[in-house]
Amino acid sequence: MIIMKNIKTYSLLLIGFLMTVFMISANAADTTGNLYVTGTGITQSGQTATIAASPGDTITLTLGVKISARVNSVNTKWTLTNLTLSGEPTAKNGYQFEYTEGNTLLPRLVFVKSNGVTNANGVELGTFSFKVPTNFKSGDTAKVVFDDAVTKGYDSNEQWQEYPTNGVTLNVTYKAPQTTPTTISSDMYSVGTTTADSVTINYKKIGNNATCTLQRSTSATGTFTAVKNNIDCSKADSVTDTGLTANTTYYYKLVSGTASSEVFTAKTAESNSGGAQPVANVDGTDLGGGIIIPATEVENSAYANITPKSAGDPAVTNTTATIKFDPGVTEGKVYIYRSTNKDSGYTLITPDGIDASKKEFTDTGLTAGTTYYYRIRLVGGKNLSDVITVTTAAAEADKENKNGNVSANGTGAAAPIAVIALLGTGFIVLRKYNSKNKLFNRI
Repeated sequence: MIIMKNIKTYSLLLIGFLMTVFMISANAADTTGNLYVTGTGITQSGQTATIAASPGDTITLTLGVKISARVNSVNTKWTLTNLTLSGEPTAKNGYQFEYTEGNTLLPRLVFVKSNGVTNANGVELGTFSFKVPTNFKSGDTAKVVFDDAVTKGYDSNEQWQEYPTNGVTLNVTYKAPQTTPTTISSDMYSVGTTTADSVTINYKKIGNNATCTLQRSTSATGTFTAVKNNIDCSKADSVTDTGLTANTTYYYKLVSGTASSEVFTAKTAESNSGGAQPVANVDGTDLGGGIIIPATEVENSAYANITPKSAGDPAVTNTTATIKFDPGVTEGKVYIYRSTNKDSGYTLITPDGIDASKKEFTDTGLTAGTTYYYRIRLVGGKNLSDVITVTTAAAEADKENKNGNVSANGTGAAAPIAVIALLGTGFIVLRKYNSKNKLFNRI
């Protein structure tokens, strides 16, 4: 009997031990980590990250791991293509890199050790810097790959575990080096549309990857304050200064790095309580329908003689209209004008302009069953598109009336007809029908 008891006891202990081992193994097998990288300009989707860099740039990234487990150490191989390590990596969050006896980082293999951190949202391990070659050009391949990774740590049962971990690749794409202009000449910018509370400044490409600042003052010799920062001046576009006072002259400078334009002026339009503002007067030249543009907008503009065209039939609802157009250019902005009279009364409904590349515009808040007329002009252009005619859809009630429904009170609304159906179950069901025998609902 004693032997049998011992056998049972040992059997139960063995079963419990095996179940514990199985549960620990199962938990370990179900847990997988993912390496990730972060840094200025880096975006990651899945296990692939990208960054745009110019020749000679230094890329700095932070390597981390996301895993629902305690992270005591991470082993990962790292390989470089067309990049070189710049300086020694720096460990983070109490981790440390493992070095060889020669006090150098193990070749292409990173061992990061710590007392253990748990954070399913990500544990930062260390920071690396890599140098992009000076002869790097468009089409070249450059990348760093962290793979063959294993995350190790103690689980909730204080059992040492090794968790499979997915690697991450950072691909480097070519970015043209930034060129800072030495000067911003007067033919590189112009005053565009002015309203009672805004001024639009048009500009040409200032330089590769160049950024600009628009500065404003209330006098030519006064203090200039930045009103728009980090303007993308790597291509022709425009910038709008808002919140201004009507019928007031403002003084502007366009600045990029150490380069600056001369001081130039722009005057806001007189106050107009009618909402959308016609474009300011110039030279008495009317482009048609009351659309008058300032001469300064067209002077030296590459778009002065380009004429936008309609491109496809408009799409309408009872309150919106989407017009499609071919601007004739691949960049820049366009203005949209609207009127309810084909020959007059056009007002500017996009004072900030819209990107020409969109090639369509949706006008909202319209009246059902109403005809509207649109014309399009490039910012900096002096030619209008042909008139685009749009009629919004009729309201739903109007549609129903036109279909011949007659109401009980003679207003044209459908007169419901009540029908009583006697069911075999003993229940009575009441249903409403309109004049076309269409079921309304059960009552």
